[in-house]
Amino acid sequence: MIRTAFLRLPADKITDVSLGVFRVSHDYLKQMRKHRPNSVIIQYPYENDNGVCRYGRKLSRDMISYVHTLVKKFIPEENIYVWKETN
Repeated sequence: MIRTAFLRLPADKITDVSLGVFRVSHDYLKQMRKHRPNSVIIQYPYENDNGVCRYGRKLSRDMISYVHTLVKKFIPEENIYVWKETN
């Protein structure tokens, strides 16, 4: 997806890229699961961290690291912003 995006969009027109992982409130995820019981993504066993559901810390770091490696082939490092966990 990233390679395709940069093949279609001129990299010199993209000023920055922000990277982060999926996070959603527990209550909203409950509603989503009710309406989309067959969705693999929505039914994933996310961790509940104080009412915010997200991937586990190691998986989150691995996913961001992987995507960061792909994006920096197209965008200068100083223009890539990575979401950092607060705790």
